[in-house]
Amino acid sequence: MPITKTGIGHSSATIDKQIGLSAILQQHFSIVTAVMNKHTWIERTFFYIDAYAGDGFNAEENVDGSPLIFRKNSSILRNGFKAYFIDEVTANINKLRSYGWPSQYELLSGDNAMLVPQLIKNISKICAVKKMLGLIYCDPNTIPDISMLQTVSTYIPKMDILIRMNVTAGKRGSTRIENLISSIGKKVWIIRGPQSSDHWQWSFLLGTDYVNFKPWSKKGFHRLDSKKGYELFNKLNYTEKEKKDLGIRIPKIEPTIENYNLF
Repeated sequence: MPITKTGIGHSSATIDKQIGLSAILQQHFSIVTAVMNKHTWIERTFFYIDAYAGDGFNAEENVDGSPLIFRKNSSILRNGFKAYFIDEVTANINKLRSYGWPSQYELLSGDNAMLVPQLIKNISKICAVKKMLGLIYCDPNTIPDISMLQTVSTYIPKMDILIRMNVTAGKRGSTRIENLISSIGKKVWIIRGPQSSDHWQWSFLLGTDYVNFKPWSKKGFHRLDSKKGYELFNKLNYTEKEKKDLGIRIPKIEPTIENYNLF
């Protein structure tokens, strides 16, 4: 995957990623709003963290970056929110600031491995964490930082975790899907596989403790505890040799649908 001078990755899978991200945020924010409206004891402020925010726009693929995608979907969060955008490259944050942001947004420049744990611990001190809902989006160019995400899960258990993962790189290293789900400790995992032409197998993983979180099978999203989700897990978690050695046969899975408009 090519990476620009400011550390922003892009590839033929970028547009598909941003379409998928928009769909996930729409669905997630709708669920959050419904839960808050039903249960008045829940904290009114929803917390969102984008740990790899970039500069707001992917010029190579001519598509909005994740901060602008969040902003366009944030109106669904009718009970209020606080959003944090983090990037280690100061130039990216400066470019992001040029878009202008209301007071509920905070832009931070620095290493997310340090900033995210600090931020999470600070939030946990000022809010009742058992009553707080949130989401952290983790989209690294390489493999996810498990230690950082463990801190999130430990200090704010109801903060869901959304990961964009280079599955091929994970299999070549030591961070596979099974490592993530066993280390982070969420009750439910949703998986969306890659485009059929993507040899890096960029996929989405969403971890949540909301046991009633429904999958979007027609849109390519599956719960790991479903038949299709488990088949997709086996397809992405193991190398071809491992699948052969383990006797795992993977049925043909339909390619991810390109249009993720849920409404």
